[in-house]
Amino acid sequence: MQSLNTCAPEGAVLRKNNIAIDRLISGEELRYYTGDSKSMMHLKLSSSSEYLDPDHPKKIKTGVRSVKFSEHALIQYIEVLKSRK
Repeated sequence: MQSLNTCAPEGAVLRKNNIAIDRLISGEELRYYTGDSKSMMHLKLSSSSEYLDPDHPKKIKTGVRSVKFSEHALIQYIEVLKSRK
């Protein structure tokens, strides 16, 4: 069995046995990279908000009161934000 390539660039989606492996990040880390406040992040995710951003990384529920976000989705979102400017 092959080991994972631990020297992959940050944000890379690694593969093991044809299964994608992606790093999950906290909302705090997501906000750090996007520059959004906690309330703006929630507005961008809310379907009833005028600030809804369909490109924003979606929540991944990891527990009863815990959510994470895909690092790969964050990288794609940052690229979308760059292209909007």
